[in-house]
Amino acid sequence: MIIDSEKYLHFIGNRIIEIRTSKEITQYRLAKNLMMEQSNLARIENGETNPTIKTLLKICEVLETPLEELIKGYQA
Repeated sequence: MIIDSEKYLHFIGNRIIEIRTSKEITQYRLAKNLMMEQSNLARIENGETNPTIKTLLKICEVLETPLEELIKGYQA
C-alpha cells in the first residue's frame, strides 16, 4: 500500500484534534503540557509538518491515548 504522506499528515493532525477536543483539552493546554510552542502544535494539527515518532508518542502520553488509537482508521 502506498501512503500519500500529505494526506496522512492531515489525517494524524485531525485525529489529534478529535482526541484532544473529546477530552476537552485546549490546544494551548496540550502544547503547554508537551512543553511545545502552541504554533508548533498547530502546524502538526494542520498537517503542515511531519512530527517525529517521539513527538507523537509524547502527544499520546499527554492525551492518555495509545498510538494505535491515533493512527487507526486511515484510508489510503
